Amino acid sequence: MTAVARSKDGLLLKGSLPWSNHTSVVDDPLIWGLMPWRTLIDPTMVRWSLGSADICFTNRVLSTFFSLGQTIPTYRHGVGIFQDGIDDAIRLLAYRQAWLHVFPEGRIRQSKDLSMRYFKWGVARIILESSAISEQPPLVVPMFIEGLQDVMSDRRTFPTFLPRLWKQVHCTYGPPIADELILPFIERWQALVQRSNLPDNAQQGFHKRHDAMIDLADTEEARNIRIELTEVLRTAVADLRLSRGYPAEHPDAHRAEFYNSAEGSMYDLLGNVPRPAIFDRYKEENLRRKKAAKEARLSCSAKRNDKVIEQEVTD
Repeated sequence: MTAVARSKDGLLLKGSLPWSNHTSVVDDPLIWGLMPWRTLIDPTMVRWSLGSADICFTNRVLSTFFSLGQTIPTYRHGVGIFQDGIDDAIRLLAYRQAWLHVFPEGRIRQSKDLSMRYFKWGVARIILESSAISEQPPLVVPMFIEGLQDVMSDRRTFPTFLPRLWKQVHCTYGPPIADELILPFIERWQALVQRSNLPDNAQQGFHKRHDAMIDLADTEEARNIRIELTEVLRTAVADLRLSRGYPAEHPDAHRAEFYNSAEGSMYDLLGNVPRPAIFDRYKEENLRRKKAAKEARLSCSAKRNDKVIEQEVTD
């Protein structure tokens, strides 16, 4: 994917953002065995990825291993899309034109028909804010993975915690999403930023821009832009799934609200295997992180409002 976004001189033209369904813990890096060898030799062509902190960064050994493998820790279970890992992903695409792969479902789903959950909105935030800084959208490529759920079960019990050989794996790549489909969302986002009198370009510096941008975290218009863009991205992967002959998904499978209902809970239960108890201990920690992040946003917003009032009084 990164090679497509290069000039004839080998210079990176824009960041690359492939995304896909998530079928097993070995999806990444095994799917990149399909890529040319030069993507493993050239450091600028090695992919970056987002990895769950409660799986990939639970101790010093795992943290070192996944960090060296260019994996960025992210926190699930309610922390939200405004966290350091997403900030790092935005910087990679905006300033380094990196290749970043994401699994927008945010968890593994091993359903028999390979139906998908809803896509989390962090992927939309990455596209919108990195595009606003770099003044161009990344190369956005949909993928659909099959077969790796047979290679590695998600039950984590003996003997299924070991990979199984001689399984058929198939990876379908769709055409890159046309800029014309993404630009309207970016323009709406830029208009929202400008109406809010927030810095809207890279010259302002990422940290200054980010500190101001968090004021938009919970506005209805910002959420709608992210939700609508995420649905466009999910539809592209869902179309690849249908092209492989799988039946249609539940009509509400793409909606986050659906999973709060009894029907949605059953849909989710039938499509996933039980999670190990080890993951439960991270839920309370992540809730504390979410509370701390919210308090930081409120404190930052209050300080900014006090500064504006002070300037008005001085004037």
